[in-house]
Amino acid sequence: MNICLLYNAHPTGCSYYRLEMPHSKMHEIYGDEIQFFSVDKLEEMTHDELRIIDIFIINRTWANIIPAVKPVADVLKTYGAKIILDMDDYWAIEPGHAFYEEYHKKNMSAVIIEHMKIADAMITTTKYLANEIRKINKDVTILENCPSLLYDQFKPNPTPSDKIRFGYFGASQHLQDLQHVEIGFERLAHDKSLNGKYTLYCAGWHEKHAIGLQYEQIFSGKGENDNYGRIAGADIYSYVGGYNFVDVALAPLKVNKFNALKSELKIVEAAYMGKTIIATDIPMYADQIDHGVDGYLVKNNRPGDWYKYIRKMILDPDKTREMAANLEAKIKKRFNAEEISKRRYELYKRIKNDISK
Repeated sequence: MNICLLYNAHPTGCSYYRLEMPHSKMHEIYGDEIQFFSVDKLEEMTHDELRIIDIFIINRTWANIIPAVKPVADVLKTYGAKIILDMDDYWAIEPGHAFYEEYHKKNMSAVIIEHMKIADAMITTTKYLANEIRKINKDVTILENCPSLLYDQFKPNPTPSDKIRFGYFGASQHLQDLQHVEIGFERLAHDKSLNGKYTLYCAGWHEKHAIGLQYEQIFSGKGENDNYGRIAGADIYSYVGGYNFVDVALAPLKVNKFNALKSELKIVEAAYMGKTIIATDIPMYADQIDHGVDGYLVKNNRPGDWYKYIRKMILDPDKTREMAANLEAKIKKRFNAEEISKRRYELYKRIKNDISK
């Protein structure tokens, strides 16, 4: 079986988790039974290259405008190839999101929907997003985001500390999500009884990123928190190493439809690195966290609870470490790269051999 991966947005989290990592794991398991090829642009492929491909795996889009979607797909299918479209996020971005204006201007929601109609099959991350996709394309398989230990950054090497350390690992488009924790972090900054017992880290810091200054204002309680720190930004091949400097991961999200259809990735990353988590109470997170046993969930209408649960973890470090062990054991059992690879293989084999598509 010859599989071609379209790296149309590399290096990004979606190319890493949805294309590179899962297929490197498949190569480890299936060896030469599957041949993998990768390209940045379909138009640069030669006729001989196109002729040997059985399946194209594409994240979100292969064309940026609606008139080009079907013609490109028709060319690929003329050569006998099938197309599997991978969707790891909802296609309609909410107003206020950092990418909203660009998406709206380019009509990207409609463009992506056109892709979904034409694809031979779809892959996604959760049952919630799968239910939305089925309204457009019935052939949907859930293949979760899961780290592969072929990548060294997922092998924990924790740094010791007598403090409980909290860290947020999020990219530049999450200002709205962080505003959800602002009240809790301000209360934390003014609780001087906790001074010296914890560090609150903003990971991904880069002095050239203006958004980092806004993030820092939130994390530092407008400069009032003496326990605030930074973890320097890193690329997708090393950023997970930042978890080695924290004990608790933070996963705040503004509650809206787009965020409710995201994956459990932040929980999975934290667990694979041996950490517990405090997260917004939103379906895909609530499915994985047993509140008070392996993490805490913060209700959308109770933003001050970010302070409440951070304080509990600081004052009971043994319980915090126990919660981390509980989460790691549970998530590593639920999210297993080998098991997911076997399901992926069965999907590819079915689509390749389905002459009706």
